[in-house]
Amino acid sequence: MLGYETAEMIKEQQIELSEQSRGEQSGSGEFIWYWDFGDGYTSSDKSPTHTYETPGNYQINLTVWDDDNIPCNFTQHVQVLNLIADYTTDKNGGHINETITFTDTSEHKYTITNWTWDFGDGNYSYTQNTEHSYAENNNYNVTLTVKDTQDNTHQCSQRISIEQNLLIYNNYIIK
Repeated sequence: MLGYETAEMIKEQQIELSEQSRGEQSGSGEFIWYWDFGDGYTSSDKSPTHTYETPGNYQINLTVWDDDNIPCNFTQHVQVLNLIADYTTDKNGGHINETITFTDTSEHKYTITNWTWDFGDGNYSYTQNTEHSYAENNNYNVTLTVKDTQDNTHQCSQRISIEQNLLIYNNYIIK
């Protein structure tokens, strides 16, 4: 899980962490691991699990010492939320007037009570899962905003590319 981008996760969701060392080992290959999860908890396991109880921004720090007592440090930022908006589509794009299905895959601690789909073309939907087709070729940012029973909100966006329908007849392109 250690990387450069901030990872988002749900409160009370257990995460599994693993140290992915690369390179050659010198000496006996004995390592010491020290994980600091940024919320007062630590571990000396090589691949620990941890659960954040409170939403917030945390910095996970891993220090690994080799058998020569030389430390190597890694950092991962984690944002713990009660709600994470996410969705999938049956297509990454399409053609004018072609139906695209949008499926909510949001993660949540509390029950989601509201879904707002903004298709980027002035049209909206308020159902959990929906379909939409576009009248013009263009790139559209589709945004899903979700709200739960505790008034937590979160949104995510993906870009959809719509192309003009083309008809080829006797080696001629007819638009």
